[in-house]
Order: sequence, then structure tokens, then C-alpha cells
Amino acid sequence: NTKTPIRDSPEELAEVWGQHEAHDELERQTIELATKLKAESTDPVAKILLDYLLRDEQKHDTILGELEKFKQHMSKLS
Repeated sequence: NTKTPIRDSPEELAEVWGQHEAHDELERQTIELATKLKAESTDPVAKILLDYLLRDEQKHDTILGELEKFKQHMSKLS
């Protein structure tokens, strides 16, 4: 039934959040590496592709930061 809300246990939510945090750390490492490679590259095509990657990863990092705020808000309600 699609009208019934999904309810996860605190343990399930903690596991999912742990996976989000691990993913966010990988994205931060990707941002760091792409920034370094872009600064060192002399190839204009590589710079364009790295810039695209950086913008995309920074967007993801922002979204995960917003999810962290949501999680903090939800923990205050429970």
C-alpha cells in the first residue's frame, strides 16, 4: 500500500546515514583530487572536464550537508 508511511528503525536509519557519510567523504576526496589535477593540468579539455566534475561533486556535497541539517532536526523531534 503506497499510502502507508515507511518507518525505519533507529538502527536502520543509523546504517543508512553511515553509508551517506562514507559516500560524502569519498566525494570530498574527489573534490580535493580534482582541484589539484585541474590546477596542475595544461590541457584545456581536461580542465573543462575537471571543472564539470568539481561542480557536480560540490552540488552533491551541498545536498548531503542539507541532509545533515534535516537529520539533526528529525533527531530533535524524536
